[in-house]
Amino acid sequence: MKQQVPILDSIGLRGDPIAVALAQSGFVPQPCADGDHLAAVAAAGPTAAVLVVAPHPDAVLEILDSLALVAETLPVLCLCDASADQETSLLTAGVSVVLPLLSVPSSIPVWVEALGRLTERQSPPGTIAGLRLDPVAREACRDGVRLTLRPREFDLLLQLAESGGRAVPADQLARSLWPGQPEARRRLVVLVHGLRAILDSGPGGPILHTMPDGAYLLSPSAPPSRRRVRHRRMTER
Repeated sequence: MKQQVPILDSIGLRGDPIAVALAQSGFVPQPCADGDHLAAVAAAGPTAAVLVVAPHPDAVLEILDSLALVAETLPVLCLCDASADQETSLLTAGVSVVLPLLSVPSSIPVWVEALGRLTERQSPPGTIAGLRLDPVAREACRDGVRLTLRPREFDLLLQLAESGGRAVPADQLARSLWPGQPEARRRLVVLVHGLRAILDSGPGGPILHTMPDGAYLLSPSAPPSRRRVRHRRMTER
């Protein structure tokens, strides 16, 4: 799936040539000259980086504020004429790279690709298929889109993310979420159903899977079916 690049252009002067350069390099540009920047990024789907074009650092900071959590979970490439001190302020605020406003459009895709690769290498162990969690703020987003989760949905997601790619037994999750309650397993099934609907609502594909033994796994790839597991065991005998 091609990655998209939202172009948040506050001056409307650079979007077209940059969009052409990105498209020629295999990205899908999503220009947004004005309006709700957060909605524009959220609608973009799988995102390689967010490109901010602004004449002054203050305008960049205003856009970053409007992006909220998204700016913390996606690479942000900024085209803006800034002094050394202003560039430092932008980097501190969450911008990944600051380039001159009149940078050559053909150089932008190179930076976008480099930022994407760097982000993949630096992703924490709990980051799975674009899913990122903030345990302190109790916030979650996937592909840059903030997820609206109830407290127990977040608790369940956090436990699965912290399992290190291992399946977590249903009984263990049920006891942790509803200690001492006899109907915990039934409640877990309902909770998983709701959480799965939220996670799978975007374009990134399913990541919450039920294993053949009933355990739950957070992974970008689906587990083998019961039939495939049985066939593999028979062939190994």
